Amino acid sequence: MDLVEIEWDARHDGDRRGLTRDQISVKSEIRCLRLSIPCVVDNISATGARILVDSDAVVSSPLILGIPGIGDFRGELAWRDQYAAGIRFLEDPEKVLKRISS
Repeated sequence: MDLVEIEWDARHDGDRRGLTRDQISVKSEIRCLRLSIPCVVDNISATGARILVDSDAVVSSPLILGIPGIGDFRGELAWRDQYAAGIRFLEDPEKVLKRISS
């Protein structure tokens, strides 16, 4: 998949998790249930990401979020609405932070 645009915009926005989320817009993929589902990563932090997906896409746990140029992240579905989903990473937040910051 091609990168659409990477626009890093670190912000706190009163996030109840107390973590900085980076606003990005990157074409990516979710791999689960032996399927590859196209998505766009909307924002990312050390503990998870918000993705945009088609309304009929089946996203389930466990899953792998593959982000071109950054890598794969093991995760689980935290929440879902019609066109977006929250992914909770199942990896050490410090290691994730190093990968998304470089």
